[in-house]
Amino acid sequence: MEWFLAALIGFAAGCIIIVFAGPKQDGENVWKWHIVSCFKRMRNILMVIFSTVVFSFLYHKYGWSWAAASYGLLVVLLGTAVIFDIQQKIIPERLILGGILLGTGLLFVNPELTYINAILGAIVVGGALWLVSVISKGALGLGDAKLMGCTGLFLGMERNLSSLAIAVVLSGLVGAALLIKSTTNKRREIPFAPFILAGVLISIL
Repeated sequence: MEWFLAALIGFAAGCIIIVFAGPKQDGENVWKWHIVSCFKRMRNILMVIFSTVVFSFLYHKYGWSWAAASYGLLVVLLGTAVIFDIQQKIIPERLILGGILLGTGLLFVNPELTYINAILGAIVVGGALWLVSVISKGALGLGDAKLMGCTGLFLGMERNLSSLAIAVVLSGLVGAALLIKSTTNKRREIPFAPFILAGVLISIL
């Protein structure tokens, strides 16, 4: 029964991602349109299935705990960022700000993460990516740097570093594969948020 409840929460989280990150249509009820669209568009169905499965695994590994709640909320945040990054090639500032506020608030109730560890995870990793973004003149977006800084508040120093390392390796492999496959578009932009999400999932599951 508890496993089913965790899956149900994951299903609801997937619907929330679709509502807040999906394209808005003028003159229509946003909630109604997006919930209906969930069953019409394959990408939305996959997002809901993905969220349901992730929340089920989080419950299986962490039980009903603040760690599970924190990681679950982080998955919702990153899932929303992924959709924005793929569709609009931007990660909204309001999403980053919301994640920072949420991550900071969870520090007061999550006994598995210390304030210093979380702050270091945000500043060191986010700062390093910010520096890379400046040096590369935008090859890596500032939004990605801010997003990794935000995840540090949820994960702490060690897990955020490992998430970043995994994300860099995966993005490098995908980038190399695309370069080999495409001989015409060598400067194709690859959204980094999906690799951040993948790195975080591998780190926490």
